[in-house]
Amino acid sequence: MLESLSGLFGTKTKEAKLALRQIPPGESLECDRNEMPLGTQKRYGELAFFFPGKDPIAYAQNCTESADHPSRFIIYHFAVRPAELCRIGIGTKCIKLLKEHLGAGGFTEILFQEQYGQEAHKAFFAKIGCTFVDSEPNQTGWLLPL
Repeated sequence: MLESLSGLFGTKTKEAKLALRQIPPGESLECDRNEMPLGTQKRYGELAFFFPGKDPIAYAQNCTESADHPSRFIIYHFAVRPAELCRIGIGTKCIKLLKEHLGAGGFTEILFQEQYGQEAHKAFFAKIGCTFVDSEPNQTGWLLPL
């Protein structure tokens, strides 16, 4: 899967989002489950990373160790329910790390399936500075400008 998606690094966001949605729920894209930068797989669920112009595995292993990175975007795909996102404090730890390590002009998008009850969690994502987007059936996102 990683090799087939590697050509998307640095391309348009829409293309990256389309590729991301083809990843089966519950599967990570390229990171070993024990090497995720924002916590373990057990705590945060599966993550999918897009790092334009960078080796994604090496970058994911080191992204919390250096703030010297060019502008980029990262899309996080959480294969967990929104209630779990709230419980693990995605708005404090993860968003803080993203702001510290992403360059100007980047953004992160948190996605999950509509049937998990996104209506009840709009206030939560708005509170941490995200913009709610209802982009297509069964997909809901919150965009956080950085």
